[in-house]
Amino acid sequence: MPVDPMYVDPMLGTFRTMMADIDQQGLQGTDVDEMRGILAHMEGLSQQLSDFVEFSARLAQDQSFVKFSDSYGRALAGAAKAASTSEKPSDETMLKNMLDSYEQSLQTYRSGQAGDAGTKLLPIVEKIVELGRSGVSFPVFLRLLEEQSLLRALDSGSVVLRPALAADMTLALTNWNPHEYAEASEKLAVFDEMTASSATGHPDSFALSLRFRRVEWNKAPGQEWWDALIRRWMYMLELAHDWIDSFASFAPGDERWISELGRAETMKNIKRTQECEPGRFLYRNATLHRYFQLRIEEIWTHETFSYEYSARRVIYSDKCLTLLQNTMALMIPGAIPPQELVQQAEEMHANNSTYRPDRMQALPPGSPIENPFL
Repeated sequence: MPVDPMYVDPMLGTFRTMMADIDQQGLQGTDVDEMRGILAHMEGLSQQLSDFVEFSARLAQDQSFVKFSDSYGRALAGAAKAASTSEKPSDETMLKNMLDSYEQSLQTYRSGQAGDAGTKLLPIVEKIVELGRSGVSFPVFLRLLEEQSLLRALDSGSVVLRPALAADMTLALTNWNPHEYAEASEKLAVFDEMTASSATGHPDSFALSLRFRRVEWNKAPGQEWWDALIRRWMYMLELAHDWIDSFASFAPGDERWISELGRAETMKNIKRTQECEPGRFLYRNATLHRYFQLRIEEIWTHETFSYEYSARRVIYSDKCLTLLQNTMALMIPGAIPPQELVQQAEEMHANNSTYRPDRMQALPPGSPIENPFL
């Protein structure tokens, strides 16, 4: 999955404008080819990578912004020299050409076309243009950009990154994922720590990416354990649901068992579910206990169930979940559920009340945890 364009476009917008300016002038040569190659490299990275921090770090590590600007300056200088071999391009001309590109980006940011990221980068580009228009010479302008870390701010993407990290925390809350929230929260803390300790006020992109990788490495086992446990008890709920429904009168017409080969094959499918699901269920329950020290009977009060239920990812209604609780206690090979439970399944099927009407709907961040089985 590529890096989100809302972060890429503001970072590369200025350099796309510079490239368009060169093309519009019809300039050619080694410097122009280098510009085009560097821009293609940056665009390619935005498509190959999915993490904005890694993307920024690679740009900083490759010195893409600096190399592109150098090639741009040489291309303009070469064009001026070709136009007048007796006159070298003046500092004023080079300063004007660079500022023209930044001002075009400034117009894009002010128009809102670059979204929230453009709004964040707007003050930086405004400061660059303000310095360039203050009457200083081109060498002084370049020195001030370095001293005030303005190009570093654009290069690191730190102005855009902090809101993105805060948005990740909000998304984790909305998704009811405590491990994702912990990871996003720690990344934001790392970012703020490195920003505060940086002499320039902007963390080094490469060092920041290494710290982020360390956070991800430390958090990954907990997230994997969480996801693996949920997958396993979710599937066991499905096994119990299929087993009790296979004894219901509507089973022969249910898509879970219907065969294109005819009713005889459909009935074989139903019989297979009736005979095999209890054994599968018991095996999975034993595996659940072996690797997670939990049995399905304990899952109802477990934090994973509370979070998944609150996030509305448990698709069954409360009434159906109660039925599944009672059903799972009876699932042993050769067993037949009592008619009372089968009738409950049939009634829910007829009333369309097997599933939660609010399933898979996002909740506001910070909503209280729900669990009717606590």
